Amino acid sequence: MESNQPAGSLSSPPSSPSIPGQTVSSRRTGEYEAISEDGMRSSLSLINHFVDQGPIQTDLERGVAYLQQVGHCGTSVYEHLRTIIKKILETRPENVIDFFEEYSRQIRADNYYQRPESFIEPWISARSIEYAKLQMSNFKLFVSTEPTGSNIPEEGAYKGSDDGEGPPDEIKNYEELLHYILPQVGLGFPKKSTLAFVFAMKKLEQIPGLENCRFWGKIFGLKKDYFIAEANLTDEERERRLLEIENENEQESEEVELLPTDLGPAQSAVTLKLLDEAIEDEHSEFHFAYVMPPLPVAKFKKPVEIKAEEPGTGANKKTYFVCHELGENWIELPDVTPTQIIVARQITCYFTGDLDTPMNTFPAFPGKEINYLRAQIARISASCHISPQGLYMLVEDDDDDDDDEDTKVKTNYVLDEEFEGQSLLNLLEPNMEYWCHHSNELLKQGRVNWWNPKSAVEGEEEAEEEEDEEEEEEEKVEEEPEVGKQLLTAVAEDVFDDLTPAWNVKSSSVVDETKAMAIATSNIWPGAYAFARERRSENIYFGWGQKHLVRGFTPFQIPLYQSQFLWGDNLLEQDDPTPEQEEDYRQSLIKPVSEEMEEEENEEEAEEEESD
Repeated sequence: MESNQPAGSLSSPPSSPSIPGQTVSSRRTGEYEAISEDGMRSSLSLINHFVDQGPIQTDLERGVAYLQQVGHCGTSVYEHLRTIIKKILETRPENVIDFFEEYSRQIRADNYYQRPESFIEPWISARSIEYAKLQMSNFKLFVSTEPTGSNIPEEGAYKGSDDGEGPPDEIKNYEELLHYILPQVGLGFPKKSTLAFVFAMKKLEQIPGLENCRFWGKIFGLKKDYFIAEANLTDEERERRLLEIENENEQESEEVELLPTDLGPAQSAVTLKLLDEAIEDEHSEFHFAYVMPPLPVAKFKKPVEIKAEEPGTGANKKTYFVCHELGENWIELPDVTPTQIIVARQITCYFTGDLDTPMNTFPAFPGKEINYLRAQIARISASCHISPQGLYMLVEDDDDDDDDEDTKVKTNYVLDEEFEGQSLLNLLEPNMEYWCHHSNELLKQGRVNWWNPKSAVEGEEEAEEEEDEEEEEEEKVEEEPEVGKQLLTAVAEDVFDDLTPAWNVKSSSVVDETKAMAIATSNIWPGAYAFARERRSENIYFGWGQKHLVRGFTPFQIPLYQSQFLWGDNLLEQDDPTPEQEEDYRQSLIKPVSEEMEEEENEEEAEEEESD
């Protein structure tokens, strides 16, 4: 059957024949055309209405549902394409295909959905989990969940007591120290670590026997870093530690007394053994009667070990604690010895972050990294702890000895209550005339107060009566005592280099000088800072714990080799003896000894007979 449609019109599917007087529709993409009898056409949008509700409708619904799936960004492909088409129709660019990708990128950027997963690390390390658990335990330990008034600090509670030991008006408000003062100095501290810092200092203050706790600084390591805190020992704790040291020394002296003082040459030892044991046959007699030649005696004399200063005095006046992460348990560093300070001056070694790391250096350092860390802290504190001139004043020490007035320096100071503070202009003087050291200088001996090595010899047992003339002459020569600088010595006397000053000083602000602070940085120990304003002063260190060397590090020179044996004219080369000659020589040594023993036995028998 032929269709009544005009030429050029769309024909319906074969299954739908055309009927006169009835509207016939033919499908195009997205719309249908309605054709009337008179040939007029009208476009009708029939997207959701279909003549045939067959498989096509099902596939279309499935496709639309698939495109409408919402992804991780919070939108779907269907909405994204719809927005792009709308954007193109609004702007109507000349070449649509060139702007399609740009429109897609802009729309995705404008409609970015910020989900919580976007800011959470997908993989959390075990170290982060342990650190979070540590801070949670500290939070439960120090923070009370009950809203009581006891947790609210009173006015002025963050100011420390002016007892002279700690800095004046000590900053107990750690947030002010970390986020206001340190940024002015030029040091950064993560804000997320503020709470951990507060917990760490509170945990240190709860350790019994400590007072005047303060944050000393941070020393970087190759693997881990060290957070360091400083504290003073109470009088009771200091007496307890001194008593423990005395008890340990007594036990060591008792153990030494049990050992023989002089073993003597090998000949005397063989003779004693010969007298104690009975000679049964010729072989045993030959074995024990053989007299060995005397062994060479070393002429080297071990130098006297310099005595370490007692806890709470000198280089051990302060006690130091370290931890790797804020909030961990503090580890107390042992007291430093003069030998450790002397060797630390001769080596340069970076810290690893492990306190038990052995020190493989030359000269050999007497201890591990924990001792090396303590020695470097003592050196930095002695050189870089400064304050404005007039802030402290000296006081007499309680344990002053009249015999050591010429060599002993004062170590105690208190806050001057009448001090009104130095002006900012005075503190900014380049020559550092208005700054002073409030920490004692370390002598070349490794101590604050000079110690006479001769006193150690006098305390031991009396020397032997027969001494060589050379030894007597050496004893007559006495070592000259060394006297260090007194406390509160001007920083202007520090010497570093001809072209570089020991300290640089600057203002924290050039805009508002009313709130500015004077900041002094050390060129000798990079990382040491001192800042002051009026009556407030503080010292802090952030660095690698190494001293700046002007000419680079030069390894310590190894000692000279010992002299070889001097060959004389009376030395002749001979052949080795034969076994027969050695046997004859041994027999010649045995006979005199056996005869002497027989005589002694006869004498003993005669004495026994007389006694009977």
